Amino acid sequence: PSSVPGRFIGRYEVVSAEQSDGGDYMFTVGTKHLLKKNFGSVTVLTKKVLLEFTKEQGNMTITHGETLDWTVDIDFYPSKPTILIYRVKDYMWSKITTGVRLGVVPTQFNATSEVTRIRLHFFKQIATYKDEGEYMIIVAGNGLNRKSSFFVAVEEPPTAKELENEVTGFTDSFMENGLEDEPQRDLPRFLRKLANTTTAERGEKVALTMVALGGQPFMISLYKVEDNSERLLASASPTPNT
Repeated sequence: PSSVPGRFIGRYEVVSAEQSDGGDYMFTVGTKHLLKKNFGSVTVLTKKVLLEFTKEQGNMTITHGETLDWTVDIDFYPSKPTILIYRVKDYMWSKITTGVRLGVVPTQFNATSEVTRIRLHFFKQIATYKDEGEYMIIVAGNGLNRKSSFFVAVEEPPTAKELENEVTGFTDSFMENGLEDEPQRDLPRFLRKLANTTTAERGEKVALTMVALGGQPFMISLYKVEDNSERLLASASPTPNT
């Protein structure tokens, strides 16, 4: 159970992944009269070189005069990659060299390699309209190339009347807890499903996570799908009161 009543989290972990752990998986949630299925897959890699974005920045909108702050994480092995950051606006490319900090997160170990994570942090105290545009991060190393991009929009500050209307029109709703206000007869249901593909190197830990909502006792099950058959890995029956 999670901190939100009626909301449950199903998580299955493999501490050290092997090739046999790759394949398709299925979570189910259901009652006597209703069963819902959710499929995902796991890919276990054997290569010993790594370069990937483990945390990417999504599109963001800020107000003129606010702080512009974003963070990206990059995992690599064995050699430190070259990192280039650009802002693209009106088809013009501007290389960013100020306001960027590179920090190394504590090293992660797995059975085949020693992975290092770089935390790329950009901070500007006061943003202007010149900061609007598409930000592109290009990393290259270990024979690999990766690219991540997102858009920053800078808007006009709200007027005093707009601020007053925003405060007056605010109402509480289930959306504060990530719950949609819809008929309860469809419960249980998935609030967050399995990722379409989960990737890990051989020897790494694999975690499959989903979030389900149910207002009555129901069953959560996880299956490994093999050769058109389903092998039960784990099952639990949480209740809103547990």
